[in-house]
Amino acid sequence: MASLVLAGCGSDGSGSGVDTTTIGSTDVTVDIGDVGSIGDIGAEAIDDANSVSCDLDRQAVEMAVDAYTALNGEPPATIEDLVPEFLRSISPNYFVGANGAVEVYDGPCGGFVS
Repeated sequence: MASLVLAGCGSDGSGSGVDTTTIGSTDVTVDIGDVGSIGDIGAEAIDDANSVSCDLDRQAVEMAVDAYTALNGEPPATIEDLVPEFLRSISPNYFVGANGAVEVYDGPCGGFVS
């Protein structure tokens, strides 16, 4: 009889994260470790996605400011000056400050004004 050990799926319901079953003549043992860690992985993935989203939003506003400045010889006075020619819509996370500096609103992308 052969044995196969897998990690990452299944549970015996005891909270141990281990499940053993027989498939044909093969015993299959599955160990996912601490079942609670699955929620931690999901939360970490959401945080990572939010961070990437904020970075991309900031980059879009910065590129729009650069393009506006190149075409007009001076930076935009407000983020509204960038819509719709350089941005599809006003960013909920960033605004244009003095001299075209991209600033972050207090919220999910910063929690402070940079």
